[in-house]
Amino acid sequence: MTMKTIQLSTRSLLVALAAWCAGASSANATPITWGAAQNVTGASDVLNTGTPVYAYAFGTDVGAQTVNGVAFAVGGIGGGGTNVTITGGQACGPYFPLSSPAGYNGILKGAVFANNASGAVMTATLKNLVEGQEYAVQVWSGNVDYGGSNVTYDGSVSLSQTIGQFAIGTFIADATGSQVIVLTGINCQFNAIQVRTVPVNGTPPTVAITSPADTATVGINFTVNATASDDGTVTDVAFYDGATLLGNDNTGPDYSYAWNGAPEGAHVLTAKAWDNNGMTTTSAEVNVTVIDPPTVAITSPTNNTTMGVNFTIDAAATDNGTVRQPWRGTTTAIRPRRPWSTSRPLTSRGGLPITSSATVMCSAQEPPCMRMHLVTRINRPGQ
Repeated sequence: MTMKTIQLSTRSLLVALAAWCAGASSANATPITWGAAQNVTGASDVLNTGTPVYAYAFGTDVGAQTVNGVAFAVGGIGGGGTNVTITGGQACGPYFPLSSPAGYNGILKGAVFANNASGAVMTATLKNLVEGQEYAVQVWSGNVDYGGSNVTYDGSVSLSQTIGQFAIGTFIADATGSQVIVLTGINCQFNAIQVRTVPVNGTPPTVAITSPADTATVGINFTVNATASDDGTVTDVAFYDGATLLGNDNTGPDYSYAWNGAPEGAHVLTAKAWDNNGMTTTSAEVNVTVIDPPTVAITSPTNNTTMGVNFTIDAAATDNGTVRQPWRGTTTAIRPRRPWSTSRPLTSRGGLPITSSATVMCSAQEPPCMRMHLVTRINRPGQ
């Protein structure tokens, strides 16, 4: 068996270790797709499309700068606030930058610097990102004083430090909410960075709750219905009670959520729609009051029973509170879950005989007048 010896340079080992560490801390992250290196020319280099997330210029005496409408906060050897963490930087300060327009020069005159003639490695971790959102990241490297070679980002794009260059990349954030960038090179430096959301084509979806109506009173079991539309595709509609998610429906064009056992009281309902571009819209609020009504049933006589002209109607009514039963203009308090009965003769109207049948209705109610009605039909003999 022949043994082969593999020799790796110190720089190769550092690069491999940094890449491994980056992968370990962000195993599910999508790699950044980097564009080509571009020479520093002027303020218009600074990307200003999409929505700004954060931007930092690194250096001890840089000061906050605004270039092409983008505000760059001051960063240091450890990065920028809680948004960007830099490891491997050895110094941070002014490094006699390239000549450029005065405003633009402000973000190039300082840098985080890793002084290593045999090859240095720095990592920059971008934080506080939103899962599923697409971002653009722009970086700058350039210095004529230290005469470093190229700075390579993620082993993909190399920026010349003697010329002064920048690059723009895009990526989609994963569930970790972070993205690691690995910088390698001799005497490499990191001047500035900005992160922006990538603009999405199209318009947001529209969504509206169609029932129940605003200010409606409903029982504890009811259905929330909504409609949603988009210039692309509606992918999901979620229903909320305040900030609490009730459920989702993705089987349009009509969307609904059946809420069973809703707690009594006031509720604020909304529906939120997503489209195929990830854009969202939340509906107008619908305010409802949930009440658990009483139950009532006629226990005697049974339906379609033949009776004489004088008989007793028995009914049972229950509620989680107190049942009130109006009869003949009199209100009698009934204890919960206790049956009650009353007697009322069926007589003719105006001296005329009752025709084929008469209807007896029993009703129970509680404030604010939620009612349930059951009807028993009484048939006279021979009719």
